[in-house]
This record gives sequence, C-alpha cells and structure tokens, in this order.
Amino acid sequence: MPKRILLKHAGNLGDHLFLVGALLEGLVRRWPDAEVTLVAAWGYKNRRGRWGKRNQSGYCIALMKENPHIDHLVHWSDGACSLDGRICLEEGTHFPTWNRAHFERVKTTYDIAAELEFGLETEENPLDRFAAAVGLSAVTLGPYPFYGSQSDWTIGQEIANRFPRPRVVFLEGLGGTTMRGWDPAKASALFQYFQDHGVTPIWWGAPFSPLVRGRPARLRENIAFLGQCDLAIGVLGAPLHFAAASGVQP
Repeated sequence: MPKRILLKHAGNLGDHLFLVGALLEGLVRRWPDAEVTLVAAWGYKNRRGRWGKRNQSGYCIALMKENPHIDHLVHWSDGACSLDGRICLEEGTHFPTWNRAHFERVKTTYDIAAELEFGLETEENPLDRFAAAVGLSAVTLGPYPFYGSQSDWTIGQEIANRFPRPRVVFLEGLGGTTMRGWDPAKASALFQYFQDHGVTPIWWGAPFSPLVRGRPARLRENIAFLGQCDLAIGVLGAPLHFAAASGVQP
C-alpha cells in the first residue's frame, strides 16, 4: 500500500479538470490513506513550447488549490527552485517551487512517482495512460471534478445576478480562428440569431472577465459563474471543460 504519491503534470488547464482531477479521485478511492503531492505549472504551453502564459485569467495552481485530494501542491519551474515559496504567490498563498534537479532528488523518497506529460496516439485513451503510470488498473471519468471554495460560488452567483435568464454564454475562442478549423465569422451570425430571439449572449473568458469587488474575477469564480448559466457554446477544449465542470450544458 503506497503511503506517499508524487504526480507531476505541468500541462494544460483543461487537462487538470478532465484528466488530473479524475486521476486524483481514483487514487483516493484506491488508497485513501496515501499522501498525494501534485506538481503543476502556471498555465499552458505557448507556441514556442515555453510554460507560464496565463489562460482564462488563471493558473493550474489556482485551479487545483481547492482540490481536497491534494495534500501538497507544488509549483514547477524549468530552472528555478525555491522551497520557501518566494517565487509562486497565488491569491495570497505561497507555494514551493521545484525544478528538475530537485524533483529527481526527491522522487525516490515516494512510493509512486509519475510524470503525466506524454504524447498520445490518435485513438488512445489518456486515462488509460494515467492509470498505468500510477499502477491503477483503470481510471474512470465520472462528472468533471471541479472544486471551488464557498467564496468562489458566492461571487459566481453575484456575477450571474447581473444577467437575466436564459443565460447563454459564448466561450473564449469562439470569436477567433482556431486550430479546429472554426470560422470566426460564424460567431457574429450566431450572436445575431440569439438577439433576434430576445437573448443577448454573454462573452466569457480572460478578455471578458467581469469586475467583482474592484478586481477582475478569478478563474474559479468565472467557472462558478458558468454554473449559473443555461447554455455554453465554444470551440476550444479548456473553456468547454470548464463549462462541463461547472454543470452548465455545453
């Protein structure tokens, strides 16, 4: 029975809802007494392969900080190391920063140590790869596991109260060209369609983050707001995962 489990996934925000969250729940079901350490990055890879760009006005650290299945949340840096939390400060909380050298030193002290970034084949189920990496027979994907604080849900409701129902949300990316071949010109026609039927769509995402209590809404607050909407329309993976996690119909 493993007592200490180390996971590293310095990947996309959508993955942390769709894959990492499901894995964490699977680990806790299988080994409820194990202590889980998760190493995550600030965001996602940009086109040049570097880490750290903000996505949806939030970080993977911010997304995972309320997850009850994580005992130790760590920030990843390709070069820097700061065990006292001098580098990573998110929402008033300091997180230790590990680099590759430190990760290699400490991973031998864990019963299970798994790095969860790997290339996938077209027909491959990534959850099968995750399960194999940690020694589970399978990882099942139930409802998307999103964990927000009570404050997140309260502020999400405050934002929602500004808009009449039905609340139709256009997710970030719908108005631009994407790798999925989406024609952004369709967004204007779709917007007009809803307006002709008496509904003004709400644009959602980092460029459209509403102000709450004198500041832009945080990632988890934005996701909580999505949960108070009736329909979400989008083309990019991460925003669609957020919508599904919030409980709105995507």
